[in-house]
Amino acid sequence: MIRILLLFLIFNIYTFAHPHVFFTSDFTINIENNEIKTLDITVFLDELNTVLFSENLPQDRNILQNDLPFYENVIHDIHLEWNGANKVVNPIFENASLDNGILKLSIKVPIYEKIESNSSLIFSIYDSEYFYTYDYEKEDFHLNTNNTDFSTKLSLKENLKKPFYYGMVYPKEFEVNFY
Repeated sequence: MIRILLLFLIFNIYTFAHPHVFFTSDFTINIENNEIKTLDITVFLDELNTVLFSENLPQDRNILQNDLPFYENVIHDIHLEWNGANKVVNPIFENASLDNGILKLSIKVPIYEKIESNSSLIFSIYDSEYFYTYDYEKEDFHLNTNNTDFSTKLSLKENLKKPFYYGMVYPKEFEVNFY
């Protein structure tokens, strides 16, 4: 019996947790007059966690950022690089709502960078503690342009140089190159 208990303890030491809150995400870059104005991020909470979190949401008024206990974690999980340098992120809460039984959170990230030839923007959203996970694909990226001289090339890939969660998970990053 002691051997079984010891084996159980040894194997549990090496057992890793998994995400507990799941989001799908949508991104829109807004460009006007050859300047990136904002990155709009919409995250959709999974159905189970929507039910759990919506029990405490107000029914008589709009949902505010203070009503969402996970909001600070979500904005902390936004990562941006402009031309190879980390960019400070100061997200703005836009709104939150329940749409078809799913909690939707909209965030605006001001960027205000002038685009030049060979400029690049890399962005992602991930929780390095892996409590939250965000799912997105290339189809979840949108570009809203108005009066710009530049074309773009978009890629989405895992960054193998930034492992997190015990080196087992890599962030998926969008890279937008301007030319």
